[in-house]
Amino acid sequence: MQDRYEALRKESKEEEEKLRVRYQKVIKDYSKDRQNLVDSLEKRILSLEKSIRKIFSILEELKMLKTTVKELEIEKRVRELQ
Repeated sequence: MQDRYEALRKESKEEEEKLRVRYQKVIKDYSKDRQNLVDSLEKRILSLEKSIRKIFSILEELKMLKTTVKELEIEKRVRELQ
């Protein structure tokens, strides 16, 4: 009876260790996947920030161009009036 109890106990410990190893691997893989996701998101955010800066730069150029066009239109009207 004692031997059977010891055998069951040993088997239980082995199963527990297998589960522990498996869950540690799952947690490690999860952490790796999470880090990859964070890295990917950081890259996307940086890319978006860069694109937004470009857009604002272009908008600023368009604003200056619009001002120039308005000034030229005014000059043209003045010439037409003379």
